[in-house]
Amino acid sequence: MKNWSLPVLLLASLALSPIASASPRPVALIYRGPGACTGGCFESPAAILRQMGYDVRFVGPDATDPTIFLGVALWLQPGGLVEDQNAAMNPVLKDLIKNYVRTGGRYIGICAGAFLASETYGWGFRRPGLGFLSGHAALYRPTRRSDGRIPIATIFPTQVHGQNRDLYWEVGPVFPQAPLDADIVSRYPGGEVAALRKTVGNGRVYVTAFHPEAPTAWRDYYQITSMDTDGLDYDVLQSMVRWAVQP
Repeated sequence: MKNWSLPVLLLASLALSPIASASPRPVALIYRGPGACTGGCFESPAAILRQMGYDVRFVGPDATDPTIFLGVALWLQPGGLVEDQNAAMNPVLKDLIKNYVRTGGRYIGICAGAFLASETYGWGFRRPGLGFLSGHAALYRPTRRSDGRIPIATIFPTQVHGQNRDLYWEVGPVFPQAPLDADIVSRYPGGEVAALRKTVGNGRVYVTAFHPEAPTAWRDYYQITSMDTDGLDYDVLQSMVRWAVQP
């Protein structure tokens, strides 16, 4: 991911909410720390969630206070660099997230957050993840371009709940051992699993290799805007959230 400057109005909507304050609105927690790229990875989901009526609060990698999860509607683990996120997050925070989900919480994982949700992840190595999804999350390797290069970012045609969509992808995972009890939401062009959702204990987990939160600037930077026939996909993230938080 690159560090982008989002429009001023978007950035203005991203003021931090203090963790300790009470809120009449549902609360969403988003990881913000090493490995979560700036310029969209956590800012864009925050703006989308605020538009949905959520009180968004950012949580750093050193958080250890279990009370931050009290009354929380969902946890969102953003895109970026999963190795950096995993290394930065202290074991206490990881255990708090696991306990939160298994006792009725909701987890949304985007790209790096999808890698991290798995039992293990890696490409030529294996690292333990949070274990919400059994099996291994591997790095998906797209088809080489006409110039022989493997693209870092591209637009993939896929289906989301039966609807044709063009979704932004950037060095995302694939789930060759997708859990048998998972609902497969989206696939890569070759049929490999790219997004799935399932119940975990009393909670719900929804992960995607794609970036429905991706702003226009990401497409422009990689000169792939023309490949995207249906534009921004913020509604896909909204549908992920709605599924996750339903009773």
